[in-house]
Amino acid sequence: MPPSLYGRVAIGVVVALVVFFVATHRPAPERQLLPAADKPRDEPRTLFVFGPESSGTRFIARALANASLPGAVWDGENPACWRHGALVVQHISLPWGSNCSKPMDYISRVNTCGEQKYGRIMPDIAETLRHFHSSRAVIITRDPGMTMRSVLRTHCSNRTRAELEHAAALLSIEKALAAPDLRGRVLHLQYEAFSAVPAYVWRQLKHFTGLEGPAPEFHSGNSF
Repeated sequence: MPPSLYGRVAIGVVVALVVFFVATHRPAPERQLLPAADKPRDEPRTLFVFGPESSGTRFIARALANASLPGAVWDGENPACWRHGALVVQHISLPWGSNCSKPMDYISRVNTCGEQKYGRIMPDIAETLRHFHSSRAVIITRDPGMTMRSVLRTHCSNRTRAELEHAAALLSIEKALAAPDLRGRVLHLQYEAFSAVPAYVWRQLKHFTGLEGPAPEFHSGNSF
């Protein structure tokens, strides 16, 4: 049986501790900020931030905005779209929306920068990236127990519905990570790695996005 998403992540965090000390002494390879093929000239470069609810998506989205424009004032949610020059950052937790009083809707793709208004939705990450040619996605996941504890307190008090939504989020993530045509356009990070190896994780983010700037200050919510 293939390892689970969280199993692979746990192994990855351990490996990252070793890789960090090696990587810091190696020159970084040349960046390729966007896929070379099918890049429309008039389409802005979009960085999507996806992840299950309460996994740190808002923190990552705001960090990317600040890396692009130091001192940027954006709460990451209202609106969930941030623009600076030719760069767009979209923060989309999975599911996206206010609360779970009603079942979520599954949609093929999402754009929080448009005029369309959404209820509680579960977008298809892979299809969203295929639609936006000049886009990449940063996906963050967190220890499932800590994630669910936070979700039940702040987003959805119905445990059954919250667990179903979380499972659907992981399926959308798995699909995007496994898509051969999206290779190189998706970066998967673990919330806990920002505490374990913050400098290494920030190096990954900067290389993947092409953005510079100091590493953001991180306060883990896993201690509550």
